[in-house]
Amino acid sequence: MKNIRKWALFAFARSVPKNIRTNFLKDVIAGSLCGLHLGTFTPFFPLISRENLHASEFLIGLMSSGVFVGSLFAMFYSSIVPTNKEMKYYLWVTCLGRGLILTLILAKVALTYCFIIFLLHFIISLGSPQYATMIQRVYPIRYRGALMGYVRLCTALCSLIATLITGAIMKDGEGWRTVFFISGVFALASTFTFGTLNIPLVKEIKKKKESAFKFIISSFAILKENSKNNLMLLSVTFFSIGQLILSTLLPIFQADRLHMTTQNISILTIVQNVAWMIGFPFWGKFIDKNNPIKAWVITCILAAALPLNYFFAHNWTHVAFGHAMNGFFLAGSELAWFNSVLYLSRQGKESKYQALNAFFAGIRGSIGVFGGAFIINICFITEIDIKYIFILSGFLVIASTLLLFKMMNMKKSDFNEEKI
Repeated sequence: MKNIRKWALFAFARSVPKNIRTNFLKDVIAGSLCGLHLGTFTPFFPLISRENLHASEFLIGLMSSGVFVGSLFAMFYSSIVPTNKEMKYYLWVTCLGRGLILTLILAKVALTYCFIIFLLHFIISLGSPQYATMIQRVYPIRYRGALMGYVRLCTALCSLIATLITGAIMKDGEGWRTVFFISGVFALASTFTFGTLNIPLVKEIKKKKESAFKFIISSFAILKENSKNNLMLLSVTFFSIGQLILSTLLPIFQADRLHMTTQNISILTIVQNVAWMIGFPFWGKFIDKNNPIKAWVITCILAAALPLNYFFAHNWTHVAFGHAMNGFFLAGSELAWFNSVLYLSRQGKESKYQALNAFFAGIRGSIGVFGGAFIINICFITEIDIKYIFILSGFLVIASTLLLFKMMNMKKSDFNEEKI
């Protein structure tokens, strides 16, 4: 049993302090189950909406907007979460949201299908600040980037395996309801496993609990006291709008122009996931040794590869390189953004920084998704080739880095010393 336990912790985890090994192992299991969910759901639901249910540009945008509209309300949800009760409130919304995946089996038309996906993403995103707060307490800053990277590596590996199997089973989209139902079961199992983590408690200062109104006002007050965080918010706005225009365009371009099947999507996702797996250990160590904002800038530049690749593509096989680069970018951007927010946060205000960033994520997400649908419609009306939207997307993600060059080599103390 002892040998099995050592094997399960992986070679890279044996140097982890004993007091966080149990939580790390549980996080690995939860991440692996989440990978099975992602591999059987995320690559396929946009294509199914267009190819099988003939969803309009607006409905595809609606699906993508759920996580961002939910982020607008994450601040209000965070304002009612008591200190040291983050797990309870996180589990509640995550179980409710992921449980909606099971109801997709009943969807018969595009409107129902897209609205359910919008709703599940909306609900799940409410708990994102609580997740960030808990991970911050579970993993010391010295190990956080690397351990999060290893968990995501397991997620990516399981996602790759699940995508390979799902692509072979579904063929041209057949049986998607059954596959998505199974995906929902994996998602719920992941949530329940994550719920068993032992979250370190923080000492509560004995004072009157801050009201929801004061929490929200003090969260917005961060805009006056931290100009560097404001630059990050502005930069990520350009980046996110570019990425979200791309997310709305991709399923339309894949189905209508490149005539992709679920098998084609499966192969491209596998290529992307291999690069994703390679990226997590690399970016985890890079972030622990460097300023995470430097990692964010680099990954933003890499993000331009996918839209530019699609601009020149005439066949689904032509975009394999772009998806490989996208996988490597996704691994780095996820870890870099998470740690950048913590890097810029003032001590004692971490939850407010998370809530503020979630709020602005909702604004820029809504603009990007529906703006993308609007631009696509304009192109159809004016008979402009929609492939030129890929150029706009690539330009926005690269331009987003210009505001952050001065912060790439700054130390944590440089941010904390700022007074406005």
